[in-house]
Amino acid sequence: MIELTFCKSKPLPRPSFSSSSLPILFRAMVLDGLITPRHASRLIQSSAMIDREDVTLELLESIAPSQVYRVFRWLRGFCREDHGYSDEIALNVIVPHVSVMIALSSIWSRSTRMVVKVKVPRQAPQSLVTTVDRIAGIFGIPIEIQRCDETPALPVWSAPSAVDLISCALGEAATVGRDVLVEVLESGGSIVGRALLDLLGRERRFILKLLTTFDFLQPHVTGGGLVFALTQKSLEVLV
Repeated sequence: MIELTFCKSKPLPRPSFSSSSLPILFRAMVLDGLITPRHASRLIQSSAMIDREDVTLELLESIAPSQVYRVFRWLRGFCREDHGYSDEIALNVIVPHVSVMIALSSIWSRSTRMVVKVKVPRQAPQSLVTTVDRIAGIFGIPIEIQRCDETPALPVWSAPSAVDLISCALGEAATVGRDVLVEVLESGGSIVGRALLDLLGRERRFILKLLTTFDFLQPHVTGGGLVFALTQKSLEVLV
């Protein structure tokens, strides 16, 4: 028996998601008020550009829009940095829907079909119980929901380790991508489209698509043509 409870204080498991489960995670983040539906749509578009079997919070932080990428960093602070497993997982009352998603995805990745007991405080809204049941159904995990009178515990948070955003997002193309951002910075923070295309050359223009999709560069149409500008996230990479 694996038990999920809101009444213990310890870190969540280190999460790793399949690409197909990401819309569920983004929906949970919307329900917890961490992102808007518009941001969720952007994240779905960005995640469609990555070809990874396991998607981590670090990777999502690196490809997320500038307005919300630090949300993933904040979430990492609630999670373990190693891949240890436990038969008792403490859920998080601050981000209840996301913590359920992280916990159940970690159980699913273990290929276990044990019944999972989920202890939910009686004062918790019915929407949380519905979410637990829905996510468990998607993963095919048998669950037993138990309403309890225990007081929810405050979650554990610690500062997460730093992530090289450009390397995490672009992989082998990171060096060229970083050089492009440096060139834009040295041009005053923005660069006209023609100059940027000349800098990249025809064979490396796909990198421009990655930089804009992952919000390291933001395109703007001006009277003088297309201009690409640095974003808050790219400035963090450079400064």
